[in-house]
Parts: sequence; structure tokens; C-alpha cells
Amino acid sequence: MKIDQCLFGYDDGHKLLSSSLSLGAELSLLTELSDLAPNTVFGRSNGYWTGIPLPGVGRYVLMRTWAAPEMSRPGCVWSHALLIEPRLLESVEHLSMLQRLFIRPSNNADLARYREAISGADISTREPVEPHDDAVVKRLLNSLYGKGSSSIDVAAADDLATPLFAVWSQQWPRLRRNFRFQTAAVRTNAVSSGVRFDITASIGNVLEESTSVTDNYPEWVKAASLDLEDGTEGKLRCFLWQYGNDVKRQKGSFKPLVELWLLSMHELSLKGAKLGSLIKRSFPSTEDALALKLDLINGMLIPDAQPDLVQFWLQQDDIPFLPNPSLDGIERMMKLWPTFSRQLLELAEDASDKNGVIENKIVECVESKILATNFWDLTQPYPNLQNLMLNKQPELLLEGGALKISTEELMRMLPLLKTQDSRLEDFVFSLICKEDDRLISPIFNQFPAIAARQVVRAASESRTASIKAWRDELVRHPELLLTREVLGSVSLQSTLYEYLQQMRLSSPAVLSAGSDPWMAAMSHAVDDLWGEKKDILNCSILVLALASDTVGWKGVERLFQVVHSKILADMLHGEARDILDEWLPKLNWFSNWDLGLRLRLMVVDAYIRNRWPIESFNALTQDRSTRLMLSEAASDVPGGKVLSRTIKH
Repeated sequence: MKIDQCLFGYDDGHKLLSSSLSLGAELSLLTELSDLAPNTVFGRSNGYWTGIPLPGVGRYVLMRTWAAPEMSRPGCVWSHALLIEPRLLESVEHLSMLQRLFIRPSNNADLARYREAISGADISTREPVEPHDDAVVKRLLNSLYGKGSSSIDVAAADDLATPLFAVWSQQWPRLRRNFRFQTAAVRTNAVSSGVRFDITASIGNVLEESTSVTDNYPEWVKAASLDLEDGTEGKLRCFLWQYGNDVKRQKGSFKPLVELWLLSMHELSLKGAKLGSLIKRSFPSTEDALALKLDLINGMLIPDAQPDLVQFWLQQDDIPFLPNPSLDGIERMMKLWPTFSRQLLELAEDASDKNGVIENKIVECVESKILATNFWDLTQPYPNLQNLMLNKQPELLLEGGALKISTEELMRMLPLLKTQDSRLEDFVFSLICKEDDRLISPIFNQFPAIAARQVVRAASESRTASIKAWRDELVRHPELLLTREVLGSVSLQSTLYEYLQQMRLSSPAVLSAGSDPWMAAMSHAVDDLWGEKKDILNCSILVLALASDTVGWKGVERLFQVVHSKILADMLHGEARDILDEWLPKLNWFSNWDLGLRLRLMVVDAYIRNRWPIESFNALTQDRSTRLMLSEAASDVPGGKVLSRTIKH
């Protein structure tokens, strides 16, 4: 790539003497800038630098001006200018290397070389070894991007050159090609030119300034200054070049970019809210610093701050400052789980009442991180997310936290549950213990068999009083209660008695079910009855057993001797006697008073009619007199002789 050049000097006035490129309308400005700056003091310096963009020719002008004492007129200067294409200016890593291309002419006859373009290959690629003055660098940085004056106090123009070229090299491409500076050391009362420079130099008390403010610079100035020591390898420089190209304000973006970089270097102490506020204040439009914002909101940069930035995005008003995160970025954010689980849950809560693609992705990703076993603990503070997940996965109700939601919500979700889930048993039990009568009908309608089992279970765990309404509902469903599985699981004989009293012995459902479910319970139920209640229960089950045509013999075998012995001893309580009197066969008026005889006759008839095992009949009692009475009763019943002989001998 070629670099055009031109030379200005004295020839009957200061003018353009030689050029490889037509300058057109920009000639007037360059002629002014190439002349001696007003009130310039060269001192020990032999020249100064000027840099300015020239939009008219599409070039950036870097100019070196030397004093020309050999000329006849005082105040004459030589100014050699390079007209650099923006692409080349952006590609030079160390802009100080351009200084080696400047040549001071010896006289007016030495002009031919300036009519030819210079080869870009002549630019050295070696990194400069000349150290820069850190104090001057900090003053430059503060002046350019902070609140410092644009005029830098120096002892001579050359004092500013090395620090300035270092700071210039640090700038990203667009900022570079818009940088305006002049290092001519002028007196402080100098009249300014018509050009507005970002940086100028003035003669001042450098020592006093450096000692008074060196230690008072903000952190961003110190960081930018320190980064210059690493040259092209500086981490901050790489950051600036990566994210500075699409900022709206050039100089105004340098400070916030450095502050963001500092935050990225200290992630552990980072507060996402602070970062979001900095971005909103510094880059207020969506397109401003877009690359930076995309990397931040997608977790590529400062990932710990991503949840807070996405929260900012969700809460943006009608004038957004953050771009939309990508779906991949939302998935990447989930790597922060569980360390940032609270922030992620808050995000999902805020996104759950929206219906955008990204909002749905946030909810979906957070849902995938919530284990069923932790669902209730994690989502309790986030009702929107909780309800959304329950609607999608109603089985989460079974994870033990259903009591934490309203009864109305429970009733709405019950039909969504699958009846095959083994966890339903404990779930229904927990709802019964909730003691909310509004749940009774929905539970019995949705899970009738499970409801029956769990009501019995609750009653067996000393919750009888608190679940009375549930028990009443179960009694209204005898087809559920009167089974070996349900009634057979009753653990107390007193509970069996209460069920019997509620359903009535004479009800068709009780008679149809027979004694089998009752005997299933009697086989293990704790005997906590006495007196009349115990007699009533025993007599009722015995009657049901005698009325059965299947396995009633088991009940008769267990209860006959208990009831018969109390009849003979005249110890059977009144209501129990009434039950027997009602259900036992009627005899003639002379014998009908004898409940014992009537019971024995009904027992014999049941064994004959149902062909129950003879061995069972023989096991009804071990009492000798009772066995003889049974034998006599059997001998009086048609078909009972075998039974009579069996029990007699």
C-alpha cells in the first residue's frame, strides 16, 4: 500500500511546495496547519507533530513541522505531511513507527522525493523500545477521555510525542482516524487556530502538576496507562479494539469501556446491577456498543453478570438499550446454576407471564434445572413460575408441597394427575390431613379407591375426630369401604364398630359384602372394645357370616363360642341380643326364647346349606357340653347327622 505525501515551506510565502496527491479544497486548511503555530516555543525541540483527518481527500494527515532558520524570513518552517489511508492507519500497530518516514528537506531544491508516494512496506514493524513518561500518559488519558484540559503542560514539544503516540496507538480504528492533535509547545496565552484539537501542548510548570495530581487519577486512567506498557499484547487494548468499533460516541466511550474491562477483571466482586446501570448510562441506544452488549447479555463476557443483564432486558421500557439475547445465550446462562439459582428463578418468574420466544426459553431452561424433589422449596417465592410448572407437570403436586398452594388451585389441578402414579397414596393422605372439607368431593370423584384407603389410614393414625367429614363421605360409598383391601386395613375394632353403626347391618350393601372384609380386619385389629359395643360387633359379624355362602365359616369358627358362651351365661348385652333375635331363625313359642338353641340351629343349617368344611364345624368349640348341644342340634336338622357324629365323637 502506498502513502501519499506533501511538503510545505517558504517560497515567497508559506505554501505547498511538493505533493504526490492533489489536495483540492483541503489545501487551504493544510497550508494553515503546516505553518508555524502561533506563539510556538521550540526550545530544545527541533519540531512538533500535527494529526488531523481530511475527509475531503479521504485521508488522515500526520505532519511533522521543523523550524527553518536557514530561510531568509524569521519564523519559517518546513512541514512534511503523510496522507494516510484509513485502512493503513488502522493496520499499523505502533503508530510511532510512522515517525521514521518523515524527512526534513535540506533546501528548496530538495523537493523531488515528495512528489512520489512512499511504500507502506517502509513502515517498521518492530515495537518501539523508547519508554514513555507515565505521568504525561495519565494527563493525556485524563484530558482525552476524562475531565482534564485539552492542553498538556510540557517543557518542550518532544516531551509529549512519545506518550501521545502510545496513547494514539491504543485507540481502536475509528477513534484513531478521528484523533486531532498538535504537540507544538505554545505559551498559555496563545491565540488558538480555527482547528479544534483534542490535545495540544503548552509551556507550563510540569513538575508542580505531576506531583500534585499523579496519585489522584481514577482507576480507569491508571488501568489504561498500565496497559500501554504491554503494547499490542495489552489485554485492555485487545478489549478496546474488539468492542470499540461500533460505539456511537468515540472519545466518550473510552472511559466506560475501560470501566467495563475493569469489572470483567474482577468478576467475584461484580454487581450486575452496577454493570447494567453503567451500560445504560454510557450506551443508551440498542445499537450503541452492540457487539459488547451482545457478548455481555449472552454470557460470553462477564458471565456472572448475565442474569442481572437479562433482568434489565426484561424490564426495559419503550426505549430499550439492550439487544435481545440469543437462545444459545439463554442456554449458556444455565451454567450458572446452582450458584446463581436465586437470580435465575427471579428471571423465570418475571418471564413466565410473557409469551415471547426468548421469555419462554428462559422459563424452559430454568424449569429443566429444577429437580422434582426440590420443586416446592425452590419455587415457593415465585408463584407465577410455580403455577406454570404445575400446569405443565401436574405430577409435581405429588412431591410433598401441595399443602402450600390454595385449595382452589389444588381442585383445578386434580384432574390433571395420572391415577397410575404410586405417589398418589401419600398425596391423598396429605390432603385428608389438610382438613379442608372442600377437597372431599373432588378427591373421591377423582381417586375413589385411593381416597377410601387413605381415609382408613388417617383414622388408624389417631386422626378420627379431625377427619370425620371424610369418614362420613366414605360411608356414603360402601362399595369402596366394604372390601378386604379397605375395611380389612382398619386397625381398631372400635373403628369397625363405628362403620357398622353408620352403615347399618340390614343395609343391602353390608349384607352383600358379607363377613369377609370384616373378618379381614378382625384378624389384626386391636381389641379396644368392651361391654355392649363389643357384643354388638361380634354378633353383627357372626350374623353376616351365617348369612354368607362363601367363606362365612371363618367368621363362625372365630365368633360362635364367644357369643354362645355369653348367651348361656346370660351376659350378652341388650342390643346385641336384639340383633340375634332379629336374625336368628324363629322357633315355636315354647322354644323361641332360647337364643342359644336358635344360634346352634342356624350354625348347623349354614354348614349344611353352604357345604362348609366339616373340620371347621368340629373346631367351633372345645367345650364338651357345647359340643353335645351342637351335636343334638345337628341331629335335628335334615342332613346334619354327619355333623352330629363328627362333633360328638
